[in-house]
Amino acid sequence: MACPYRVTFFNYRLGEIKVRNERRWTTKPILQNMVFPKMDNGILGLRKSPTGFLIEANLQVSERIIGFKEQRGPNSVSHVYEPGNFYGQRPITRFFETTGVCWFFEDRRLLNESIADFVLKAFCHICGIQERDLGIGTFQSRSCSIWEKPSHGFCIYDAVNGSLRLTKQLFDRFEEILEAVTLSASALNEIDDETQALFDSLKREITSAKQMEISDGVVLPSLEDGDWITVICPEEKGMYVDDGKNEEVVILGYRYTPNGMVYQLKPPGRLTNWIVKVGSVVPLYGLTKLEKYNISTGETIPVSQ
Repeated sequence: MACPYRVTFFNYRLGEIKVRNERRWTTKPILQNMVFPKMDNGILGLRKSPTGFLIEANLQVSERIIGFKEQRGPNSVSHVYEPGNFYGQRPITRFFETTGVCWFFEDRRLLNESIADFVLKAFCHICGIQERDLGIGTFQSRSCSIWEKPSHGFCIYDAVNGSLRLTKQLFDRFEEILEAVTLSASALNEIDDETQALFDSLKREITSAKQMEISDGVVLPSLEDGDWITVICPEEKGMYVDDGKNEEVVILGYRYTPNGMVYQLKPPGRLTNWIVKVGSVVPLYGLTKLEKYNISTGETIPVSQ
């Protein structure tokens, strides 16, 4: 109701927040958002050129709020959630699956967060979508069926778990959105000459990207197939999603027990041994290497993603 409050207490586990009235202060979260697009059998739309690609895809999102910036007039101060901090001892995390639009081009200058922010605002204005329903993140992917080299780019994604496909129109109308950005921002003197040049370069890249036919791609195998079980390779990263936690972890190894397959994870803090069930760690699309393990013979074979 446009009335500002200051948070005085926050209990993440209980979902409890206490506030008091306090005027003239504004806050902004400090975010670290990583996106993991499903680059083979999760692509919903693809435009590709010799120098990059634009895709709409199913993806995983890891959102981390590592603190917040507080501002009153010209004065600002940042608070980072860490041991000893009054407001929080650890980042607030959320991990979910959704859809979004990702772009990558070999011109490293186009990997610019301000460009992504301008695109998001213009997209919301043209298509009548609330900015709070979308998010911006970076993605990294190893080689895949659509791009044989590692790629690193930006993504605008639907912030709803499970997706409402709010960003589908962004993929379909990307050039129109870019044109709207430059027209509106130039009229308001919000873009300097250097940023304008980057938008012009991005428009040329998008225009040169041709619509591609979507194939079924590679289908990931089921976790269990007779004596074969699909697991994350040692020294690879995954996302631990059990006990209400969302935490990136490193797999040290795995083994078969009477209670099923388990992972040994790199222990945090003072823990010396961290063993969890295989199903509690999710591989990250495009990054995590998988292999199949035979519980009878101990053989392993690699899995393509």
